[in-house]
Amino acid sequence: MKLWTHPITFGLLALTLPCFAIAGEETEFPQEPAVAKAATPPATSEFATVEALVQALYQAVSFPAGTEPNWQRLKSMMGPKAIFVQPPRGGSKPMTLSVDEFIQLFKDDIERSPMKTSGFHEKVGRVEISRFGSLAHAMVVFEVRFDPKAEQPLGRGVDSLQLYRYDGRWWIASITTEYERPGKPIPATFHQQEGKKP
Repeated sequence: MKLWTHPITFGLLALTLPCFAIAGEETEFPQEPAVAKAATPPATSEFATVEALVQALYQAVSFPAGTEPNWQRLKSMMGPKAIFVQPPRGGSKPMTLSVDEFIQLFKDDIERSPMKTSGFHEKVGRVEISRFGSLAHAMVVFEVRFDPKAEQPLGRGVDSLQLYRYDGRWWIASITTEYERPGKPIPATFHQQEGKKP
């Protein structure tokens, strides 16, 4: 996922597998009113499958010129204390960001880059999903463009998403991002088969 500046400076969704669970802390989910629980089933809607959540994620961060990402939609996909792990910017240490910190950094990048006037689009390529019970991991190869109709992408990257199922739907616990760079292409094995459905 994105935090993309121009000239190419990467850093979107980057979350590592162990980052979400913090030792000694118990995550609390928002409680629904008792009446609402009795009247309606658990929220299954558009995030009932891992595949649907992955597609919605990249739609939320993409936007046409003169607009911005759908921040509320993005937040609705993320679990409590979810994190983004971004590639380093000007150093060797990756950035670990909360959802709000990621959004603010994204907003800052939009203001100081061509994204504000050209738009920004991430296209999902291959998706590989592994799942066991209420746990899932998705490896997503994506392409970045300002103009969605451009033949060649500005760049490509890989997101590692850790997800979990709760209350009838899937949530994102973390996203870790790495970008393709000169001398560091995305491995060919990442492109060998079609994405798997959950």
